[in-house]
Formats: sequence, C-alpha cells, structure tokens
Amino acid sequence: MQHVESFRIHDIDDAEGCPSESAIVNACKDLIPVLKALGDHGHLKKFEWSGDGYFRENPRRLPHVWEALAANASTLELLDVSFFQSDVDSLHTISSTAYRALSTLRLDLFTGHGWNASRLHEMLFSLRHLTSLALVLPMCCGPTGLSLSYTLPNLQSFALRSSGLPECVEGDIVPPTSLFLSRHPSIKSLFLETDDDFDVKDSTVPNLQALSLFYCGDSTFTNLVGSGAVLRPITHLRLSGYRMYSVHPTNIQIFSPTLHCLELGRTISEFREFTVPFLKDLSGLIPGLRELGILAGSGLSSPVPKPLSADDMISLLAAINPRDFPELRALRFSDRNGQLLPPEFLADLPPVPPNLEYICWDVDYKEHFYKIARFGDRPYKDIDIPSKGVLDISRTLQANPAFLQQIESFRIHDNIDEVGALSEDMVVSACKNMIPILKALGDQGRLKKFEWTGDGYSGKASRRLPQVWEALGANSSTLELLDVSFSKGDEDSLQTLCSTVYSSLRTLQLDLFSGYGWDGSRLHSMIHSLHHLTSLALILPMCSTCGLTSLSLSYTLPNLRSFALSSSGLPGRLDEEMLPPTSQFLSRHPSIMSLSLDTDDDFVIGDTTLPTLRALSFHDCGDKTFAGLVGPRAVARPLAHLRLSGQYPRPQDIQKFSPTLRCLEFGQIVSDFREFAVPFLKEISGLLPGLRELGFSAESGWEDPPPKPLSADDLVTLLATIDPRDFPELRALHLSDMDGRPLPAEFLADFPPVPPKLEYICWDVDQKEHFYKIERFGDKIGAVECNPPRRRTGRRVWTDESVIDHLSP
Repeated sequence: MQHVESFRIHDIDDAEGCPSESAIVNACKDLIPVLKALGDHGHLKKFEWSGDGYFRENPRRLPHVWEALAANASTLELLDVSFFQSDVDSLHTISSTAYRALSTLRLDLFTGHGWNASRLHEMLFSLRHLTSLALVLPMCCGPTGLSLSYTLPNLQSFALRSSGLPECVEGDIVPPTSLFLSRHPSIKSLFLETDDDFDVKDSTVPNLQALSLFYCGDSTFTNLVGSGAVLRPITHLRLSGYRMYSVHPTNIQIFSPTLHCLELGRTISEFREFTVPFLKDLSGLIPGLRELGILAGSGLSSPVPKPLSADDMISLLAAINPRDFPELRALRFSDRNGQLLPPEFLADLPPVPPNLEYICWDVDYKEHFYKIARFGDRPYKDIDIPSKGVLDISRTLQANPAFLQQIESFRIHDNIDEVGALSEDMVVSACKNMIPILKALGDQGRLKKFEWTGDGYSGKASRRLPQVWEALGANSSTLELLDVSFSKGDEDSLQTLCSTVYSSLRTLQLDLFSGYGWDGSRLHSMIHSLHHLTSLALILPMCSTCGLTSLSLSYTLPNLRSFALSSSGLPGRLDEEMLPPTSQFLSRHPSIMSLSLDTDDDFVIGDTTLPTLRALSFHDCGDKTFAGLVGPRAVARPLAHLRLSGQYPRPQDIQKFSPTLRCLEFGQIVSDFREFAVPFLKEISGLLPGLRELGFSAESGWEDPPPKPLSADDLVTLLATIDPRDFPELRALHLSDMDGRPLPAEFLADFPPVPPKLEYICWDVDQKEHFYKIERFGDKIGAVECNPPRRRTGRRVWTDESVIDHLSP
C-alpha cells in the first residue's frame, strides 16, 4: 500500500442502466479499511469515484467511506466524485473535512435536488490551494445554501453546469456569477453550461485561453467580444447550442491572433443548414486555426433526422478552402448516433487541406482516429480494399482513367458475412468489376503486386470467375508479388492462374487449403519456371490421401530465400517418384534464410543444410526434424528467430543458438502452457543472455471441456518466473489466445515487477492485438496501450508477427 498514490473507481451499470445497490454497498465496505490503511502510509494523492449520476434513484454509498477518506486529507491533491440521488449524507460527510493540499475538485451533484449544500459551501471557502474546480448541479430545484461568494486565489480552471442558477439558489446568498469571474483573473480555462446570461466585463478573465459555452445566453459570448473588451489569448473555443446566425464571423475573428481550435455544437439539422455558410463566412479570418470540431447530435431532434455520415464530411471538406485555413491539421466530428465511415470511403478520401493530418470520427460512443496518408502526387499507388469496395474503385477509375498509371499494388481482402462464410454475390460482383481494371492495368505496365486474400478454411464453395486470372495475365511481365487464397469452388481459377508465365515474380503465396483432389500439374509447371523467385509459401490440404495431385518439390529455385509449407502427410499423398524427400528440396536451396514447416512428417535436415538460416518455425513436426539442426556435427546457423509449436525441446538444444537467438516463441494449448512453460523457462535460465523477445501462443478453445482462458494471472505467473539476471536483454513479451481475456485496467495501472529492459507486451486475445508500453514511475510500473512498435509489411509472413524486428540488418 505504500506505493499507492492514485485510486480510481468507476461504477459499472447493470442491465437496467443503474449501478447495482449490492455492488455499491460491498464496494464501500471493502474500501473503508483500504482508505484507512492508505491514510497511515500518507501517500494517496488522487481519489476518484466516478459514474453516471443522471436519473439514479436507489444506489447509496455509505458515509463511512468518506470518513475513512478523511484519513488522507493532508495528502489528497485531486478529488473527483459523482453522487447519486440518495447520497446526500455522503455529501455532508465528505464536505466536513478540510483538504489542505487539494488542488483539483470535481463534484457531480446532478441529482442533488433540494440538498442542503451549506457544508460544501464552507469547504470550498477553505480550499486556498485549489487550482481547478468543476461543479455539475441539478437542472432545477438545486441544492440550498451554496454560493459562489468565495475567492480562490490560485484558481486557473472553472467549470459550472447548471440551469437557472439564480432561481434555484437564494439570490441574497449567490452573487452574480460575473462577480465570481471578476474575482478570479487567473482563470485560464472556463466551461459554462447554463441558460443564464453572464455579464462578463471587458477586463474579466484577461488570461483566458480555453472557453466552452454550452447553451448559454447569446449575450454571454457577445459580451466577450465587445468593442471595449480586453484581448484575451484564447487558443481553444467551443460554442455549443448557439445558432450560427447569432455569432457573427467577426466575433470569432477577435481571437484570430491566438485561436488554434474552434468547435461548434448544435443539432445535426442546424449543422447542415448553417455550418457550411458559416465556414465560408469565416474564410480567411482565422489563418492560424489548427483544429476544427463539429459536435452534431442527431438524437436531439424529433422526428429523428439522418445521423452524421460520410456525406456530411464530404460537404464540410468541400466548404474548407485550403487557402483560407492553411494550418488546419485536425478535424473532429461527433454524433452518438452517427454512422461509421465505410472502408471504401477511407480508402478514397475526397481532397483535404494540405496540412491536415488527423480526423476524429466520434460515433456510437466511440472515438475513431484516422491519420491522413498521402502518397505524394500518387494517391492510388497502393490500393487496399475489401471485396465490396471493388465496385467503388471501378467507378472511380472509369471516371478518372489517369489514375490507372499510378497503381503499383492492388490488394483485395474478402469480407466474412454474419454466418462466417464468403458472400457468393459479392465475390462474383468483384470479379466482374476487376476484369476491366486488370486489363487496363496491363496496358499501363506498372502493376507489381496483386493480392486477393481471404479465409479458405471456411470450405464455402464461392467461385471466382476464371476470366479474372486471364485478365491478370496481362500484367505477367511486371508482377513481382502474387498472393491468392482459393476457396472450395476455385479449381478452374487455379488452372487459369497457373497457365501464365510470370517472368518477374519474386514472391508467390498460395492458400490451397480447400483444394482437395485438385490437379496440381499446372501449378508444378508454373513454379518450375519461376527462376527469379525469392519467397514461396504453399498452404495445402490437411489430408494425406486427397490433396492436390501431380504436385512435386522436384524443382530448384536458385534465388529462394524464404520457404513456407503447410500440409499433412505430404509424402503419402503424392507420387513418391515425382517428389523427392523434402530434405532434398532443402539441401538444394542453401540460400534459404527463413523456413516455416507445418506438417506431421519428419524432415531429415543434414548437418550442413541451410547454413544461412536466420528464422525457423516448426509446427507439429516430428522430433527428428529439429534434432537434425542441433546434432554434434551440425553447422552453426545464425538463427535469430525460432518458433516451435507443439513441443518443448531440450534446453541444451536451444543453447546451440545462443550466440544469435533474439526471439523465441512456443505454441501449444493453454493447459500445456501452464504445465510446461514455467519449468522450461527455469531450465533455460541463463542459457540465452541475448534474448530480446519471448512469445507464447496458448489457445484455450482447442480443449474439451474448455479450460480457463489466458488471463492476467498467467502473465503474473510468467513474469514471476523470468529472472532478470538470466534474461538481461529481454525487451518484449508476446502472449496470445483467441478466447483469452483482456487485461483489466487496474492490472495495467499497477503492473507486477518486470525485467529491467522490458519495453513492450503484446496481448493478443479475441482476435485483436493489444500493444502495451511499459512505463516506470520510480518504484511503480504501469502498462499503457500503444501502437505497434514496428511497421508491419501487411503480408502473411510469420516473422512479421513478432513485436520487434529481429531480421533487419
């Protein structure tokens, strides 16, 4: 407890939309001894118990909680509490304490109708060090005995939400709010949400930098911009509830020398009616503006209008003349009921101001941040769209044929519908629209990469039109990368694709998982002809007797650097005379640096085979496969990245790679992970001093009955096993489980001890990677969510999945 400096609780709503009464009471009972103990240690600086106090009736916090909190009164610097309708006793108790060190106070009293707030008034009088005060009061029949007659000499931030303040508080107690503001010239941030007009004098709040007026009377704003008003250094201005015609553009221009962020809030209908003309009137008046925000609620009108959509963004962007807003870097749009931006819209944005970097699209209670990506004067150089976006890009290219000469890379990824299978109509439509595009690209002679990927594992008999691959053949002389996933009905497509000679191809990735019984002779002949190939990846059916026929590995590719093969029982399902042992294929390719094998077969790798191997992944391979790499006569290979799935080798075998090994990964079911990972790590302690990354794939959905999914408890156990002295260079941990549980916020805020150089943790659960950066605050450790620390290539390459790049020079 001596390390706890901040304590935050946020109420969780139940199915009825209110916090559970029992949960609140139990939390109070558990919290009381904690707060008393924290008071003994004297380190608690921040306490927050926040929630939605709107329209709550039953929940009631125990006043004894606030008596216990008083034990920390001398150290608390921030106090933020939301009260429920039955919490009047709690308000009285919390207001009976003198918080001598308090600098920030935020109280939500929205449901405090008719409460006696005289003690709160007295407490506010005593807070001489307060720099930030925020009060949310009821919209009618508010607390009695509360006044703004005090003076807080250090106040820099003030926020007030209330309606008809003079009517709900005795007039002889509460001086006009304008007097309160005039007594606080040091205020730099002011937020007012009220229907009252505040007579802000010419020289009031002269240091104001951030101003938000929400449904205030029109004169509140106009008083700030009168002819005799002092010039305030406002950088951030938000006007909500103002009709655009009531605020003249010249009023905004008053703040032009310093204004960097302008936000306008109104209903969606008023936004559509007034915002575009208003922005045109503003043109050229605020040349230093960096951010523009539109807060447009569609749920505030009846009947409900069309919510915020991409069409509104198009209208706004068209109204912004780049010459009039040359410094604009960010746009923000907000509507709780708004629609998501379609992928095809994001892939083909309309023209934006030259310095625009970010767009925030805040809809459905979630903020979506987008970074503007520019490709010089070639915005169509790399096309990356879902199947349903092919029609839109086809129309764009038909209308602008000059864009075709920009395209060098074209990637399509099949969408999965609500039943988990590919939509047949969508695939056929995409094919029909792709055929003329590919033919036209062939005439341009610039296409280098083509990818059409998807999940062939579904077994859905969707069928691409073979004419697509005939059209792709027009680009055969320029294509350097080809990556295609085939579905169950795609055999004709495979035969057509393989009937072309791709003279420049460097990378070939084919997912043929659903190709049961297909004729592989044309594919075999095609691969034979690819003399420039540097990377080959084949996913074949997991069937030893019914896979592709007439496919062999008898060819030699002199420039091959990367090879990946996924198959089951390969020798048993192919002609033995056509297919030499895979070990012979590997021995003929000494330049392979990256090898991935997912097969049940034993591959005998000779002592000197693959002498330059740097990345190796074995998935369910036989024991002999790995043993061939670590024998007493085996050549020392410069292995930097090793992934082993379904097995734990002997520690002395892993030690063979110690001089160069930087990333070690294991894959198994979660039960095996819990049984073997900790003992194995203890066995290899000190054997890999240069290891920088350690990864575990521990799937819980592959067992029956399903065990407890991967959780924070597993991470705690793993971290406790890793002795920093044995892994002094460890920088990243990577754990994954499709059915795993997210890491709780309180766990991330108070992280267990980690190795001294650990920087990143990747927690891959629920089909999403969460990256966290380790932050150290003296003796405290936290994990903060961050972007991936390395740039991914976007290709389906297993070495791309590591947190850190271990293969670049």
